[in-house]
Amino acid sequence: MFQRSPFAPAWKAVARSVVGAGHLSQNLPCQDSSQYRQQPSGLLLGAVADGAGSAAYSQLGAELAVRESLEYLARWEAFLQRRRRRFLPWLKELTPDQRRQFFAKLVRFLRRRLARFAAQEGIEYKSLASTLLVFIAGREGVAAMQIGDGFMVVRAQTGDYELLFHPDKGEYINETTFITSANALEDIQSSVYEESPHFICAATDGLEKVAIKFQDWSAFGPFFQPLETFLTEIKDPEVEDEYLQNFLQSERLNQRTQDDKTLLIALALPPAPPPRPLQRRETPKRRPSRPIQRVAPDRSDSGEDPLTGIPGRDILAGGLPEGPLPPWLED
Repeated sequence: MFQRSPFAPAWKAVARSVVGAGHLSQNLPCQDSSQYRQQPSGLLLGAVADGAGSAAYSQLGAELAVRESLEYLARWEAFLQRRRRRFLPWLKELTPDQRRQFFAKLVRFLRRRLARFAAQEGIEYKSLASTLLVFIAGREGVAAMQIGDGFMVVRAQTGDYELLFHPDKGEYINETTFITSANALEDIQSSVYEESPHFICAATDGLEKVAIKFQDWSAFGPFFQPLETFLTEIKDPEVEDEYLQNFLQSERLNQRTQDDKTLLIALALPPAPPPRPLQRRETPKRRPSRPIQRVAPDRSDSGEDPLTGIPGRDILAGGLPEGPLPPWLED
């Protein structure tokens, strides 16, 4: 999900979620959510969440967490811009501990919003449980945070696909950490990708089995290459999304995973060329004008200069009238 921007975007991006075969068989809704936001500064803000299958209203929790995360990050960028700071370089300057503290502020903010929503709707706070992965991406790199499972992969223009986090898997099957978990703040993972990103993929755990090589915790390149090619060849992936939808709903993929599946993929666009310098046009020479025949002011009646209307002033000798100057004459 996204909102079209009134400015030239720096990224070609798309986010899609489909309900898993297992949820369809149980008549359950898709509990994943994902959104991205392109900023006028050229930053790409993204968020992906996976609602807990055991929580009654987890799809609402995932939607709220994603939406509020992007709004929170956008407000932080605006806050720093008012102080003449750039968001991503500022985040990269922080120490790892300071960066975790920054993302912990985001998680505490989300927990308050979830608690307020639960109280308003008369539902349990933990019924809104979901994982969360958020990132801030720009030409200077990527800063990201993860609670729970799911994955994020980044590739530079000439590099390999790199997995930023190890998905958080608990002691038992399908166990992980959620935003609403008591240990959520302690289990925050944060990471910085120093190179300029060319391709980004964030996804929920429904795609982990086909995208990650668990023996060495690395990205499986053949999974990501077709997605990058798709973005390269398609003009507007938000409109021409048939390939992505068919892939996420394919029978071959459903045989590997029964869970909901979400992909947020983005490709950096080439920088816009600098504006062409304006060419100076030669000003045509003006013909010499005839001297103005001045008429001596007649002050016998009104005492005003007939050319300026200024009492007792001549246009060449008198200067500007007294009193406040018009705005276009002020320094």
